[in-house]
Amino acid sequence: MCSLLLHGFRVLSNKVAKAAGEVGQKTKEKVGMVEEEKNRKIEDDYAHVLSESPKASGPSEHEPVKGLIL
Repeated sequence: MCSLLLHGFRVLSNKVAKAAGEVGQKTKEKVGMVEEEKNRKIEDDYAHVLSESPKASGPSEHEPVKGLIL
């Protein structure tokens, strides 16, 4: 009887350990996806800022050059 209970406890313990491992793996995957999305948004925002920046297109023909000219 005692060995049967011990066996049942081991089986249950193994199942709990497996489930905990799966939860940990899914958490890592979700964190990775969130980090990728965050990086993608930062890159998109930066590209958008650069595309709207007047410096991105360079000085226009009608705009005088500014700064120290020697």
